[in-house]
Amino acid sequence: MGEQEVILLITVPSVVFIIITSGIIYLLYTYFKTKQQFLIEKQQRELAFAAEVQQVQSDIQDQTLQFVGKELHDNIGQLLMVSKIHSQSLLKAFPDHQKTNALDEIIGTVIQEVKGLSRSLDNRRVANFGLLHELHVEKQRVEAASELKIEINMKESIQIKEQEAMILYRIIQEFISNAVKYSKATTVHIEVLQEEEIIHVMLADNGIGFDTTQTTSGSGLWNMKERAALLQATSYQLVSETNQGTKLSFNWNYKH
Repeated sequence: MGEQEVILLITVPSVVFIIITSGIIYLLYTYFKTKQQFLIEKQQRELAFAAEVQQVQSDIQDQTLQFVGKELHDNIGQLLMVSKIHSQSLLKAFPDHQKTNALDEIIGTVIQEVKGLSRSLDNRRVANFGLLHELHVEKQRVEAASELKIEINMKESIQIKEQEAMILYRIIQEFISNAVKYSKATTVHIEVLQEEEIIHVMLADNGIGFDTTQTTSGSGLWNMKERAALLQATSYQLVSETNQGTKLSFNWNYKH
């Protein structure tokens, strides 16, 4: 056997082996890359679906609140106005009757409360008048109905998209509602600051707080976290200790 034939016998199998090995490596690489891409796309679809579900849930809640607010204004409000007219007629007939005077005052108070509640449930007011304006309206409504005092630190120049402003408004409302119902707080501090493209939110009360290791769920806490997720919020943190108050903070990029 000549030298060339020996070289061929050695070279050809080597080349074939390299080609086959390279082909197998390429096929494995293509397979794992395709699988990885599939898993990434699957995860993205799942995240997009979860975000869409959250948005739908939020939209349904907002539409329900808006409907309730409209019904309060259009139906209950009208019935109360009729009751007010009748009570004033009784006052004219019996001007010195204490119970009639008391009834007229109560109806007047209820009318104002229903008007305030109707406004607070209507998302369109945030779009029409701005977040800061509606926060001050909510502040007046809550302070008139409770012993809670609300401090607001927010500049009117802060740039927040309409939909995001509505979501933030609901988060703040929920925090205030929890402070009134559960925390026995006397003060709630609301801070909304802008640093370039980042919005910083901090809500705090001076109430009795709660043990976060024992209280991990609840519609109010869940609603705030889910709504913050709709903002694609980062650094979401709810901190509370017994007799140390409660603090909620998070950030989001308003240009995302």
